[in-house]
Formats: sequence, structure tokens, C-alpha cells
Amino acid sequence: RAGLATSLRFLCAFGAAIAPCRLSALTVRVEGHNPAMRYFSSARDGWFHARRPGGSVDQMKRLLVISHAPTLATVSLRDAVIAGTSDPEFFDGLVEVVAIEALEATDPQAYLDADAYLFGTPVNFGYLSGALKHSFDSTYGALQGHVRRRPFSYWVHGRSDATGARRALDAITTGLELRLVAEPFERLGDVGDDDLAAAREFGATVAAHLLD
Repeated sequence: RAGLATSLRFLCAFGAAIAPCRLSALTVRVEGHNPAMRYFSSARDGWFHARRPGGSVDQMKRLLVISHAPTLATVSLRDAVIAGTSDPEFFDGLVEVVAIEALEATDPQAYLDADAYLFGTPVNFGYLSGALKHSFDSTYGALQGHVRRRPFSYWVHGRSDATGARRALDAITTGLELRLVAEPFERLGDVGDDDLAAAREFGATVAAHLLD
């Protein structure tokens, strides 16, 4: 945690054209209701707000999180990653997080409106989930040439091997010419507290690149 804080404060201090690193609003939006998203889905109209006077969504960079989380382990990892991306200590008023269930993420405009991306998937039979593949299948053609060099990373969870899922995500994101800004986060087997802490730090690391 201390190392993350130091890194993020460095980015805040030296990022290009950065407003003060503690502005005034944290916003997490969730599209595609899933009761498993406990604290993110509970707010009215699919928005979670922790807002103070002075900030506005217009000032924020938008981070789009698209994931499929059918198990307790993948739900826990997703929630930890999103918590990291929306940590008010570092991103208050700077980053708007929009989280969409993969099966609902079929509108290319959601991708086009974002400044960066995080993708999450379980490993299904050695490949990425059908839900996340459906999102890419629905939007890929419309996105080619329009999201070039935008920052991204991804997380995967499997039982014994995630090679196929990672290979597929690498190929898709290479085709879209996205820019990898953090080593993809991979966990196999059971997920413990240390894994969730690492997932939170991973989310924060990706969000920090929006402050550059």
C-alpha cells in the first residue's frame, strides 16, 4: 500500500497538465445490473456517488471496466479491481469509472466514450468467457482505427492455466491497437485476501495512467 501511494503521488505530481490531485468527486457507474455487485449496484439509477462540492464529471477521465464474473472468486476480484480504480485518496474528481457487464457491453459508443479500458474474465475451457468475446464480437469492427493507443489492461481467473485466455485477449487488443499500461493480473485457484489486495493495487495502477 505504501509503495502504491508513493507511485501514485509521483504520477500526480509529474503528470502532464494535471489539476490538483485531490479534486472533489468520485463517481462509479454500473451498467447491466448484477446483484453480486454489492456496493456498486445499490445506488439509485445505477450510479454510486461520493461527491463533494466543486467537482464535475466533465473534468474526469473515463475508465471503462467490462467484465464477466459468474463465480464468487471472479466477483471478488472484479470488486477489488474496481475499488482500486475508484480509490478516493488518489482519484477523487479525476477518474470516472463505468463498469458494464460483458453481455451488456455491445454498443461501440461505450468504448468510444472512454479514455481507457479494463477487461476481466474467467478462463472457460482454456479460453476467455463467451460473454466477453460477445462484447468484442459486437464492437470490434466499429472500433478499429478509433481507439488506437488508448490505455488498457486486463485480469483473468482460472483453475489451472490461463494461457489461452491471455493469448486471446492479447490478440484482440493488439488488433485494436490498444496500449498495455500494466502487466495483466492473473490468479489461479482459490482467491484470498492477499490476492484481493493485489487486485485492488492493480486497478489503482491502471487508473493512475489516466493522470499522465
